[in-house]
Amino acid sequence: MKKIGSVVVIVLLVAAVAVPVMAWGPGRGWFGGNGGGPGSCWRNGGGYGVELSPDQEVKLDSLEQKFENDTYALRNSIWSKTRELDALLGSENPDPAKASALQNELSALRAEMEQKRLSFRLSSKEIAPNQGRFFGGSGRGPAGNRPCWN
Repeated sequence: MKKIGSVVVIVLLVAAVAVPVMAWGPGRGWFGGNGGGPGSCWRNGGGYGVELSPDQEVKLDSLEQKFENDTYALRNSIWSKTRELDALLGSENPDPAKASALQNELSALRAEMEQKRLSFRLSSKEIAPNQGRFFGGSGRGPAGNRPCWN
């Protein structure tokens, strides 16, 4: 009887560890595709192989820093409104009017962020026209290792 109890406990422990791991699905985690890590801009963006002059690097760095500084409050607002909407929707009786108002605010903030991102990308193309698809701070040149901000 003790043997059966031990086997049951071991199976339950293995299941308790395996279920959350498998819940991520394929391609998740640190080394697998979509999931952990710095974001999609490392793989999809940037002009890998594009040689930038030191002057272009400096200009892009300052443009990127300006963009991050200019959008800091906006990104925090988006994060805050998203959490507020999640909390409201997670409540037992969410107020539809309040949820709709929060979603409208969030949509407006995201639209503003997209406009700022477009402006940033157009400005970066003026500095380095041959850089390819540029999705943020990573991928500039062969050793671009800056993280995404979106």
